[in-house]
Amino acid sequence: MSHILLIDDDPEFSAALSAELRYAGHRITCASSCAEGLDALSLLSEGERGVDAVLVDMFMPEADGFETIHALRDIGIDAPVIAISGGCSRRPDGVLNWARSLGADAALAKPFEIDRLITLVDRMHGEAAAP
Repeated sequence: MSHILLIDDDPEFSAALSAELRYAGHRITCASSCAEGLDALSLLSEGERGVDAVLVDMFMPEADGFETIHALRDIGIDAPVIAISGGCSRRPDGVLNWARSLGADAALAKPFEIDRLITLVDRMHGEAAAP
């Protein structure tokens, strides 16, 4: 079971994705903005500080996904970051490739198959747990 921080400003998407990930056995902490995500991390007890993965929407008001990834790395979060985006219908790969170049470990264009995300999270969690 992985502990996943989901940062996305769309409450319906977050609720649906959280339910799917919980059903798959993962623990989810949701945040609707960069600031809320950083606050959620600071409220976790010391033993829970390290989340296993962070899902970040690339298009959010206030601080976008790029700023969010940078902020996570600045506070020492080294968990894999998966950039997610549905806001670039013409060339989703452009934004997602840019996210990878700025620190995301993987990227998925919305809509994506939940099984693909679960496999990706499980693989990343397994790699992080390996000695």
